[in-house]
Amino acid sequence: MADDEPQCQVVYLDTEEPEETNWIKRAGKAKVTYVNGCTFEGSFDDEKIKQGAGVYVWMGPGEEEDEAPVEKARFEGNYKDGAKEGLGKMTF
Repeated sequence: MADDEPQCQVVYLDTEEPEETNWIKRAGKAKVTYVNGCTFEGSFDDEKIKQGAGVYVWMGPGEEEDEAPVEKARFEGNYKDGAKEGLGKMTF
């Protein structure tokens, strides 16, 4: 992947009109879709680090070669300083 290619797609959900970018550019509630298909939906602080309640979804290839990616695991819980913290629910 070239350095100038987007590393993720970010949609800020805390504005009246969803705001799309290719990087986390400010604090707020957003949904981030990474190039591998995994997603994170939750809040980011002023340092652009995951904080508070959020959901991370790990995606993997479908069973068949031409099948769409499928959800492999999900974590719903709290984040502190970008890492899972405290109680949460992990589903495989």
